[in-house]
Amino acid sequence: SSLLPGAVATDGYLVVESSGSPADTLVGIQTYRNQSDIALLNAIPDSSRARTGYIPHLIAFSVFVSRFTLVNPTNQAQTVTLTAENLESNGQTLAPSTVNRTIPANGRFEENIVTLFGLSSPALLAGSIRWQTQGDTAGVVGFLDYGTTDGVLLSAVPAQSSGYSDLFFSHVAQGSGFYTGLAFLNPNVQATVIAIDVFNQDGIKMGSA
Repeated sequence: SSLLPGAVATDGYLVVESSGSPADTLVGIQTYRNQSDIALLNAIPDSSRARTGYIPHLIAFSVFVSRFTLVNPTNQAQTVTLTAENLESNGQTLAPSTVNRTIPANGRFEENIVTLFGLSSPALLAGSIRWQTQGDTAGVVGFLDYGTTDGVLLSAVPAQSSGYSDLFFSHVAQGSGFYTGLAFLNPNVQATVIAIDVFNQDGIKMGSA
């Protein structure tokens, strides 16, 4: 509101461009809030545009709400095929749900995943999201935020466009009222075996799985 007073009532997205040399000069974060909790996202570089992307974890129903956002920062409309898959509720696997959405040039799309995919469940539902842009387009960027219906909790994660063989999570809090959860998605057609090691701040291994 202080930087761009005319955009106070805007619901959209922000583009920041640096000039001069060297060209890659900026890193950044953004925060936004629900009724009480605050979510944080890293700035997304233009190189993160992807024609295929993944959200490793979604959650809905009970007291939880997930909203999916895609931004098309290009000068041409892009049609995206979105699939909610690996859906599970009460230990039962549900069928995937696929929809298409067209995002206009320089446009932004945001929707609750329940209405987006036409989901229904009597209990807590979890799964993942995959998207694929149609045709030879430049790709989009996106994220998913998670919250509760009472506005007390809010968090957000950016989409990922590829898998990695080594991952690092820089903070683990477990015990004394805190817990750490992990979600992994294997986007490939072959199964994979993963090894998980947890270390304390002194570099001592505390557990493996």
